[in-house]
Amino acid sequence: MTPAVWKVQSETPLRKAQVRFYCQPCADEAQNWPDGTFYSLKEQLEDAISDFAGREKLDVELPR
Repeated sequence: MTPAVWKVQSETPLRKAQVRFYCQPCADEAQNWPDGTFYSLKEQLEDAISDFAGREKLDVELPR
């Protein structure tokens, strides 16, 4: 078993505190797309916030 180095917590009105843990190889897979694009977990979160913020109330905290 590989230790997790990333913790992602989603919080919406329908899903309270859904937590996912990623080891580095899994995080790399989630961030490196098949077309060669790098789309970081932070960028994915920021895009999700901007997409859904107008439609749902999100409780989000980004590290500084």
